[in-house]
Amino acid sequence: MKRCAFTAAIFFTCAALAGVAPAFAQSTSTSANFALLHAPPGDSVGGGRMTGATVVADVSIGDPASGLVSNVTGGGVQAKCNFVGQLYDVASVSIAASPATINEGGTRQLTATATLDDATTLALNGLAAWDYSPPITFIDTNSGVATAGAVFQNMQTQILASYRGVTGNIQLNVLNVNPDNFGAYASDGLDDDWQVLYFGQPPNANAAPTADPDGDGRDNRLEFLSGFLPTDPESAFQFTISGFSSPGVMDFNLNKVIPGRTYTLKESSNLIAPFVTVSDFSASTEETDKLIQDPSAPSGRNFYIIEISKP
Repeated sequence: MKRCAFTAAIFFTCAALAGVAPAFAQSTSTSANFALLHAPPGDSVGGGRMTGATVVADVSIGDPASGLVSNVTGGGVQAKCNFVGQLYDVASVSIAASPATINEGGTRQLTATATLDDATTLALNGLAAWDYSPPITFIDTNSGVATAGAVFQNMQTQILASYRGVTGNIQLNVLNVNPDNFGAYASDGLDDDWQVLYFGQPPNANAAPTADPDGDGRDNRLEFLSGFLPTDPESAFQFTISGFSSPGVMDFNLNKVIPGRTYTLKESSNLIAPFVTVSDFSASTEETDKLIQDPSAPSGRNFYIIEISKP
């Protein structure tokens, strides 16, 4: 059956009709917000117009029983075989997304649906008014496709869809799939969530990889890789040589190692020749006072460096 809006073939207002005096003194059917007038009795070959204080109803082929209360459905709305359209009120609006996640920079199909007061549903893509805020950057009104911007961490956002004064909502999780793409902090080699944690939202010059805001001689790149605080001069990475623990075995100490990093010990005999790898390792848990060794250390002068990298 064709459905109609308030201004379609049947004209009405959503108000109870207490005190209405219809032109045809017949029984009426009512819902919570409107009433339907009985068709003219015996009008089986033509049509007519019924009027009340707040209702004008154009009818088609008459059906004397169509306006009886017994034809009100379980949803509370008249099932009318002699009216051109179907009157309805919107009971609720819902939004669906499968899954309810969206990658930053990606899209997700949203489907808005109105449930009417006769328990039927109406697809609202192209009809609903959308309301959203960052990190959602756009929702196509016709298709319902949402687009997300960059985030520095996983973020939850609420999206609203409204139709005929009724609003529904959905919570979407925007996933941080690229750790280094957020605003002015993008593509600088430091994770965006780390920079926001210590320096707030971009831009902030103190968050630059080569900046040393706490003045401890370690720039933000080293503080980030080694797991120390970039805003505390007492928090800094230390790499020290302990000496020979046995002939040919040189001991080194790292004051802290953290998971998610690779530590590579390298040596050179004269600072001119390239440094070559002695050993490397990754930590499964955070450790302090980590001992590492060169098992074939020369007895003479030698130079060592430690490299920290994030896979």
